[in-house]
Amino acid sequence: GGIISPTLANMTLDGIQPILAQKYKRICRKGKHYSPMVNLVRYADDFIITSAEKEVLEREIKPMLVEFLAERGLELSEEKTVITHISDGFDFLGFNIRKFKGVLLTQPSKKCVKKFLDGIRYTIDSNKSCKQETLIRLLNPKITGWANYYRCGASSKTFQRVDDQIFRKLWQWAKRRHPKKGKPWVLKKYFHHYKNRNWRFLVVLNKNGKEDIFPLKLAFETKIMRHKKIVSEANPFDREWKEYFEERMTYKMLMSLKGRKSLLYMWNKQERKCPICGQEITAETQWNVREKKVSGQTVRYLVHDKCYKQNC
Repeated sequence: GGIISPTLANMTLDGIQPILAQKYKRICRKGKHYSPMVNLVRYADDFIITSAEKEVLEREIKPMLVEFLAERGLELSEEKTVITHISDGFDFLGFNIRKFKGVLLTQPSKKCVKKFLDGIRYTIDSNKSCKQETLIRLLNPKITGWANYYRCGASSKTFQRVDDQIFRKLWQWAKRRHPKKGKPWVLKKYFHHYKNRNWRFLVVLNKNGKEDIFPLKLAFETKIMRHKKIVSEANPFDREWKEYFEERMTYKMLMSLKGRKSLLYMWNKQERKCPICGQEITAETQWNVREKKVSGQTVRYLVHDKCYKQNC
C-alpha cells in the first residue's frame, strides 16, 4: 500500500517505451504510409501494448519483454499476460476495455463488480443486529468510493445493477430482523420515498428537535465524468507549466462537490473580490485558483485571469 512499490516499478520499466518507439516507427511501403500501431500504456507495473498485427505481439514484442525483464531480475506473468483482440476485450486496472460496433467502451470488469458486491454482502451479513443508521454509515463510504473510481467509464448500467443487488440484500436484512411482521410493515419502517424515488433505504434522525434524513448512497447517483487527459509533456516541477496545473486543479475542483464547496468558501472569504485588483469575481468574469506561499504554508485564493498574468 506504500508509494515505494509503484515508484520502483516505474523506474524499472521506464526503458520499454523508447525501445518500442525506436523499433516500430511509421514507415512507407509501396508509396503508402504504414503504422504498426504499436503503443504502450503503463500504470506502475501494469501495462498494455497494442499492435495492428497479432503476430508482431507474439513473435517480436513478447520475447522482447521477456528479455527486457530478465535483465532486471523480473519475469512476465504468464497468468496475467493475455494476447487478445480489442473486439473481445480485456481487463485493465479494474476496467473491461472493449471495442463494440466501432465504439471503445471502458466498463467496470465483472470480476471487480463481483468483488465489490461480495464485500457489501459481507458487511451486511456481519451487522445483522446493528442499527439502520450504523449500517448506512458503514456502507456509504464503500459505495461512494467504488462509484467515484468507475465514474469516468461507461458505468451507468453497471451502477443500476449494483444498486439493485444492494437493495435485494438490504431487503433480506430488514425482513430477517422482523420475521413476524408483514412486508408492508417492514417496507414502511426501513424504506421511504426520497428524491422522486420509492424504496430508498434511509433513516430519519432527530437532531435538536429537527428531522434529518440520512439515506443510503446510490451508485447510480454518481455523475459520469469523462477523464480529461493531462498533456504528456507537462511537468509539475517546471514553472512554465504552473498556470496549466493551476487551471487543471480548478477544473478538478469544479467537478467535485467538495471542490465546489471549497471554491465557494474562498469566494465568500475574499468578499467575492479579487485580492489583486479589488474588483468583483463573478460567473461571467474569467477567474482561476492560484497558490501562494505565506509563512511557509500554501494558501489558495481566487483571482481574475488577467490579474494573475499581469502579476506573474
